Amino acid sequence: MNPFILFGREHLSAIGLIILASIFIPVYVKKHVPEEKEYYIRLVLGILIWGQEISLNVYRVIYQEWDFSNSLPFHLCGFAILMLPVMLYKKSYALYEILYFWGLAGATQALLTPNIDVGIPHYRFFQFFVSHGLIVFTVMYATVVWNYLPTLRSLAKASVLTLFLLIPIGLINILTHGNYFFIAHKPETASVLDYFGPWPLYLLPMIGMGVIMFLVVYTPVGFLKRKRKKVLTLDKL
Repeated sequence: MNPFILFGREHLSAIGLIILASIFIPVYVKKHVPEEKEYYIRLVLGILIWGQEISLNVYRVIYQEWDFSNSLPFHLCGFAILMLPVMLYKKSYALYEILYFWGLAGATQALLTPNIDVGIPHYRFFQFFVSHGLIVFTVMYATVVWNYLPTLRSLAKASVLTLFLLIPIGLINILTHGNYFFIAHKPETASVLDYFGPWPLYLLPMIGMGVIMFLVVYTPVGFLKRKRKKVLTLDKL
């Protein structure tokens, strides 16, 4: 079994493929796919998102790895995976404005410091990057194809909801002896939390880092809004 190497060739290649797909495929769909056919793309995308999650649970059951402490969808990316197909089916802006931040901040952080210890050709390597890559891709898809963009109110909603979830997730961790949201202890694999001190001292900087990440992914929104406004102005001329 090949070990996973942080920022090794396989890791960087996976990130590169996700970035390219998340940029060029939505642009192509927006320019060349009519609205009545775009529905089927959303449908397939939703099936892929839930399908890979089902495959992960089947894998864990087969290899006797399924456990309440680590197999429930109670990480931020797990919530995103549950909600993204609903957003796709309904073209829901209310879900988008939350998932924009969970996807671009949460899944991106996961892709940069994956919580896995195996590399190619192990199933878990491919499943991890497909799972988190689909989160990023779907958020970019909605942003480009549907012209959705979050607002400052969206930023506030996502921040408050994420902080609110810490309480029930903490209770779930106690009941399951789990580590959802990584608030019971640090991940077993290398992560930025390693620089934040021992438990529980790392929790405050972890929350602060989350807020900063939300602000970082919101930064391009102003530029995109100005660009779209300029395009609309030119179209009217």
